Amino acid sequence: MTDANSELMFPNEVPPNTKIARYMGLAQYLALLESQEAYFPSLARLRGAEGNKGDKNEGRLSPVDNFFLDGSAKLLGHAINSFFSSTFWGERPVGSGQSPETRAKTPPPEREIFPIQTPFGPIHPMESLTHSDICERVSSWIDVWCWHEFAHERISMWRQYGQGEGAICIISSAENLLKSLSPTDGDVIKIFPVSYRDWFGLSKDHESSYRMVCEKSKVYADEREVRLVVHDSDCDPLSSRKETGRRMAVNLRRLCQKIVVHPDSPDWAFEAIDMLTKRHLDIGASRSDIYKERVTW
Repeated sequence: MTDANSELMFPNEVPPNTKIARYMGLAQYLALLESQEAYFPSLARLRGAEGNKGDKNEGRLSPVDNFFLDGSAKLLGHAINSFFSSTFWGERPVGSGQSPETRAKTPPPEREIFPIQTPFGPIHPMESLTHSDICERVSSWIDVWCWHEFAHERISMWRQYGQGEGAICIISSAENLLKSLSPTDGDVIKIFPVSYRDWFGLSKDHESSYRMVCEKSKVYADEREVRLVVHDSDCDPLSSRKETGRRMAVNLRRLCQKIVVHPDSPDWAFEAIDMLTKRHLDIGASRSDIYKERVTW
């Protein structure tokens, strides 16, 4: 089992003191309090998230990714290099000093198929498994818990994820999140900030083994997502998985530093949530800063 509290960090992991938040509806909060468990949907499962919350391309390759992985980009580079006798600026001819005639007669290189970088290591495509097939298989074995990098409350996050006037926001830190979990033997746990990209552009982290887990379209950039990633190091990532995620015990008293109630919640709803929070977590609920700004003194 990977030590969730280890000081060794994978490149791009968020620092332990990073403030994070998770907005959720009242029903989800009550279920969390009663069960003391969190649900981690698989990366593949996230594509089917309700409403407009799910990115249909989670864990999938873009057209540009496929262009590079299947060797097309390298072949195109050779073709261009053979066609032009010099660079655009008329400098030394491209092709290690060869003449245009010699380069034109040079046979094209064999297509080089590149492996996909995954949390389980690089995986090469096979006759029966394309790059896209590999992504589909692997994404079903990676489970995630999505959080928000917290600087202050955002009304857009309340509207998107705070379902109704009784919604709440859990405020915590990356370190507290890791230390609140109870992983099983073989579990590998990491926390990464999501990288937002142009779906038809180049990936910023194409060599990262966690790229397929932590990249989303730039249209979701306002979410400022921080993603906790869990996978079983002993599984076969190319096999079929029946489960669509996992449940894991959570020490909520360790996790929850502050519980903020939806700014539109009436007094009776706030008082009820405050009472439940004190009963389960030994801390009181807090009024939203947005609510406080609206109060006329």
